[in-house]
Amino acid sequence: MFSVTNIYLAAIIHGVLQIAVLLFHKRGNRKANRILAFLIGLLVLLLWNVFVKYAGLPLYLRSVDALGLWTSPFLWGPALYFYVGTLTLETDVKPSDFARHFAIAGGLFAAKYVLQSLKLAGIISQPFIDVFNNIGLMALYIHLTIYFFICFQMLRAYDEKLKLNFSEIGKLNLSWLRWLVGIFAAVIAFDMCLTVPGVLRQEAIHLYSVYLFAESVAVFAIGYFSILHTNVLHPTEQLVSKPRYEGSPIDETLSAELGQKLAAVMDSSKPYMNNELRLADLAELVGVNPYYLSQVINEQYGKNFYDFVNEYRAKHAAELLARDEKSNITKVAYDAGFNNRVSFNNAFKKHMGMTPSQYRSVSADRDLASA
Repeated sequence: MFSVTNIYLAAIIHGVLQIAVLLFHKRGNRKANRILAFLIGLLVLLLWNVFVKYAGLPLYLRSVDALGLWTSPFLWGPALYFYVGTLTLETDVKPSDFARHFAIAGGLFAAKYVLQSLKLAGIISQPFIDVFNNIGLMALYIHLTIYFFICFQMLRAYDEKLKLNFSEIGKLNLSWLRWLVGIFAAVIAFDMCLTVPGVLRQEAIHLYSVYLFAESVAVFAIGYFSILHTNVLHPTEQLVSKPRYEGSPIDETLSAELGQKLAAVMDSSKPYMNNELRLADLAELVGVNPYYLSQVINEQYGKNFYDFVNEYRAKHAAELLARDEKSNITKVAYDAGFNNRVSFNNAFKKHMGMTPSQYRSVSADRDLASA
């Protein structure tokens, strides 16, 4: 018979299978996969506690968190931070980093263990522990909010880094992770909005198991998409970060000269037609360091590398569309240097002010009017 117990058991089995796949998956970022497996493991343990409760199993089968020493939610934020940081190359995880970020969870665990011991010894009463638990719960939401904010900042910086170094970012884009982290954060926020008022009014926390299940599903979704998306930056890749031009040997005069040389290369060699063009590739053609080329593109054209190259592609595509009214739009996209229709449509509309189909229609009307 289908019941809530079956739901939690199915979620536990799913989580264990995800952990196994992440640990033995040979593609993608292995370190990030192990960190994500750790996060999923934390949630599986909490789901197990709920399952034991609903199934009426012996209490000794429950994990330590269920014995009044809950601290694992304080590990969610750091684990998510390490996962996002590893994928975006924004942080290099070291043992000392784990110790620093997990210190709050460790200190809370020790404090709660001492309080439980003092309670058993009759030195303190349950109301004192309840107050401590409520303070800890409020601190948890603040703790998670800070880590969510940091994760979103790292993802934003990652997007900027991609557009400074690549002319096509579809394969490396982590928009799926931003959405899923956002969903996880939204579930936590919903949990907080319903739980905090109850704590302040000293009422029982309702639907805790439902919140936990929803939070687990959000993290399981991150694991699922992580397994599917294996195109990530390699830790050894040398990428230009957000430009900092103070102290650069490229002055205004040299920047202008390099800007003219860059324009000549783009017009004569048409490197933008290579759909895998990178900043380092173009820098080699121009004969300048990638960092300095990034500076020139920013100063002379007011764009990042991604927009700079895709504007050339969009204009070239416009010429192809105007030249042949019956040409296949997807073929035009590939001929202009784009490697997918979505990127083509977005770039064309951004730089030409209309969709490819609209542009073709306008061009046809213009030709009729001039005939």
